[in-house]
Amino acid sequence: MSNADCAGKFRRNIHDPTPVILLSRLAIDRKHQRRGFGENLLRYAIARSVQVAQDIGVRAILVHALHDQARSFYTHNQFESSPPIRFT
Repeated sequence: MSNADCAGKFRRNIHDPTPVILLSRLAIDRKHQRRGFGENLLRYAIARSVQVAQDIGVRAILVHALHDQARSFYTHNQFESSPPIRFT
């Protein structure tokens, strides 16, 4: 990810481009939504990312939310939008 695409506070002291983990297509079947499974799955994905981050030099986790509901899910779970990239 280019530093120009990072939010301001994330630009300091990082290489350009910045290595990131792309978290893609995280979803729960509709009949099982609103039970906390999505948050548990996200926590697991973050924990695994943290485990490998040191070895592979990753500085961030990037998501591409496909719609407003997904964006709300990620912002509710402490992800921050990166203004140049819509729904990230």
